[in-house]
This record gives sequence, C-alpha cells and structure tokens, in this order.
Amino acid sequence: MSDQTARGGGLRRALGYAAAAVLAAFAVVGALGLEIVQDNPFQPGVARPAYPVRGVVAPPVVLTDQDGQTVDAERWRGHVVVLGFMAAGAGQSVRPARVLAAARRDLGPAARDVRWALVNTNPLATGTAAVRATARRARLDPDVRFLTGAAPVLLAVWQAYHVDVAPAGGRLVYTAPVYVIDRSGREWDAMLVNLGPAGAADVAAEGRAVAAMVRAAARGS
Repeated sequence: MSDQTARGGGLRRALGYAAAAVLAAFAVVGALGLEIVQDNPFQPGVARPAYPVRGVVAPPVVLTDQDGQTVDAERWRGHVVVLGFMAAGAGQSVRPARVLAAARRDLGPAARDVRWALVNTNPLATGTAAVRATARRARLDPDVRFLTGAAPVLLAVWQAYHVDVAPAGGRLVYTAPVYVIDRSGREWDAMLVNLGPAGAADVAAEGRAVAAMVRAAARGS
C-alpha cells in the first residue's frame, strides 16, 4: 500500500468518525423533540475573518439538487457563482433563499449569467424530498439549485466552507455564509446572512450586499 493510499484511507476514516459524532449529537436533539434552531452569532453582512476568501480556489462541491440531478460546481467555471447555505426541513428559516432572491432582483438580467446554489445544512433532512419541499416553501427560483447529499459528504462541504453546524445549549446553531466565487473558480468574497427575525428591508439590504459582491467579481475576473 502506498503512502498516498494510506493517507487517503486515514482521511476517510477520520471523516467518518467526525460525521458519526455530528450525527449522534443531532440524533440526541431529535430524540428529545427539540426544535432545530438556526442562529448566527456574527454580524450580518460582514465576512468572518477566518474565511480564506479572495484568490483561494473554491473547494469542490458535488451534490444532488432538488430535482435529483447531480451538480458539480466545477462545471460552472466561466460564470460567477453564488453559493449559500440553508437548512432543509419543516420550520427551518428560508431567509438565505430570500436573500438570494433579493440579490437576483437587484442584478436584473445580469443574474442569468450567474450560477446560484444553496447547500443543505440539516443532517436530519438530507433527502431529495426534503430539499424539494423546502425549495417549494421558499419559492426558490428554478435557476437556484438547492443541494444535498449523504451526511458525511455534507459535513465535508461545511468544513471546507467554514460553516458551523453544532448543538449548543440544547439547540442547534448554524451559520449561513454566502460565498461569491469568480469565473476562474476562486473565492472572491463572503458574507454571513443573519438568520434572526428580519423584515423585508433587512432582506433587501443583504440582497444588495450579495449583488454588489457579484458585480465586483464579474469586473475583477
């Protein structure tokens, strides 16, 4: 066995153990009948300092969309990509979808040349039916792909994009970043969507912030 093969096997085992730990925590919360709560401890519209944006090659994303089709973000090279995160399932906040919708309205016809996607952050609702139902509830535009996959695969994407999904104080805390990736497949910028209560003006403001990042990425790449 080569060193590379051994390292690959070790990585897969480590990822499997991490996924099992996360799923166990979620299972306990689910068994207790506790609500899955989305929360954002960071300031809305401000990139988290740990985000390795601007020039870093975006980590791979190969998942299944709400129509059951495999989506490989690598194939979106040549387009600016907006990649957000949102939990599937009844009762979950659809604010990330509303923010992307606001950004699309702000961009107008230019939105058609952008590739839009949301990644599921709920390991208790990973099936295609769950993301499809949430997409309908959010009135997601057909051009926005809502992506999901097996829990270990989702966990790898969350880790790669610095998405916090963890139980805290009897509830589950999520962060919902929105990344803008330039035409060359490199991270251009990122911001966090505030998942707390918000009015239309708040959603519109976050949508304008996303649209501004898209315009900057389109000019700079």
